[in-house]
Amino acid sequence: MNMKEFSSAVGLSSYTLRYYEKIGLLKHVHRNSSGHR
Repeated sequence: MNMKEFSSAVGLSSYTLRYYEKIGLLKHVHRNSSGHR
């Protein structure tokens, strides 16, 4: 599931999800070598 699909599923913008990850509300997700979560 990519960021756009996930943000639609939870009803939040991708910007909001990235912000939540940055401030620690969401657990950091490992990224692969191409930068995908």
